[in-house]
Amino acid sequence: MQFSSSKSKFLRTINTSLHHHHSTAVNKRAAEQTCLALLQSCDSLPKLTQLHTHILKLGLHNNPLVLTKFTSTSSDLNSIHYASSLLFASDDADTSLYDAFLFNTVIRAYAQTSSQSKHSALCYYKFMLQSGVLPNKFTYPFVLKACAGLGSLNLGKQVHGSVLKIGFDTDLHVQNTMVHMYCCCGGGLEFARTLFDEMPKPDSVSWSAMIGGYARLGMSINAVGLFREMQISGVRPDEITMVSVLSACTDLGALELGKWLESYIDKAKTHNQYKEIYEMVDEMGREMKRAGYLPTTSEVLLDIDEEDKEDALNRHSEKLAIAFALLKTPPGTPIRIVKNLRVCADCHSATKFISKIYNREIVVRDRNRFHHFSNAICSCKDFW
Repeated sequence: MQFSSSKSKFLRTINTSLHHHHSTAVNKRAAEQTCLALLQSCDSLPKLTQLHTHILKLGLHNNPLVLTKFTSTSSDLNSIHYASSLLFASDDADTSLYDAFLFNTVIRAYAQTSSQSKHSALCYYKFMLQSGVLPNKFTYPFVLKACAGLGSLNLGKQVHGSVLKIGFDTDLHVQNTMVHMYCCCGGGLEFARTLFDEMPKPDSVSWSAMIGGYARLGMSINAVGLFREMQISGVRPDEITMVSVLSACTDLGALELGKWLESYIDKAKTHNQYKEIYEMVDEMGREMKRAGYLPTTSEVLLDIDEEDKEDALNRHSEKLAIAFALLKTPPGTPIRIVKNLRVCADCHSATKFISKIYNREIVVRDRNRFHHFSNAICSCKDFW
């Protein structure tokens, strides 16, 4: 009933607008402003189709400002294909009037959705060039994101060539997206590193993109090494950086490095979420001990006392991942973890306790096999 009332009110607004503008001999500027206001308040596809008719009746179907807002609203409603049909498939469409902002809105919408839509983003970028519309510095991050999503090195190189030709290669946001794009394309890591090294003043996004690229490809030593360079440079890491470095520490199986990293995080206080995670790890440790858990401190080969060894085990990557999952997922939700190394004896024992204490099914895929933990029992029967 509420929706019907809202719909009726919306229709009355449109009809009033039509009557007003016909009776005032087509005041195009006022009509434009009315359409923009209606699009701003549009919150459903049925309303959008009504506005489509309204735009046609007012003769604004080739108005770049109205069409840009129409496209943006369509994207917000997950209906970018509907906007495209108005912009490019209509017999009345005059694409010679379209500007870079309109094309950017279309390209961005497609770049942020499925793989097939990323192809569409590149098609509209190509059409933009064919139409004689010059891209601006906001165009390329969307186009490069589409290339990254497709993992196409050749396409990425072509777009990079356009960036150089038009002269946006010194824009930091474009540079960051290019580094990310090359890191996502097979065989592109060296190109990414060359770009990164040539950046005069990389920011935290630049460092995160390059460190993340190394971490995704399992080049953990490079990732951690670059993170240390970032530390020396004085650029403050963000949450994305730290997740990549923690992943690299997991791959290296470096408990001592993980402990160093944890100390660094605590010192930097990079993100409030880390405090929550470590508080959750501490809570897990207390609950496990009440249930009979004994830490396997023999797993820690460092020459430190038993309390510090227990602390190092509590900060092991699997426990951090489980703590994060317990914080961010509803009770009873299964937890799934993937790691490249064999799960250690202490984490295996702890995960059994956690599965019972928190009533969670926990699936860990290590180098050798899957471990299904439930109610303090593992599917491997403690042989792995």
